[in-house]
Amino acid sequence: MLGRGLLNHLFTRIDFDDEDANASAPMLAHVPAERRATLVATRDGSASGPVLVYRFDVILQGTGETVEAPGGARPSYAHGYYDRDNAFYLAWDAISRDRDRFTQWMRERVLLVPPSVEAVA
Repeated sequence: MLGRGLLNHLFTRIDFDDEDANASAPMLAHVPAERRATLVATRDGSASGPVLVYRFDVILQGTGETVEAPGGARPSYAHGYYDRDNAFYLAWDAISRDRDRFTQWMRERVLLVPPSVEAVA
């Protein structure tokens, strides 16, 4: 995020309040319970039809300020914060070329499906 008066980039993330995976999300587990709501978009019930609308306010300072997520852009670099993770990109090249490996990677790291659930499914 960039804004007037900000000299450095800020990084955060967003989760959605109606996602079951939030209870076991590794990133949210690192955030104190009383601050997690600053990373969660809430569903706006005023929308109608097939469209889902969420509200996510970014508060830069003061009460309820949004949690900054250090390393939020990883594995890409963030100038002045950390370098690009080249080892990840080399591994990713092989993962992304194999549909089964890609699907497994997505389940474990994005969809947060534990391997034990995978064996049952």
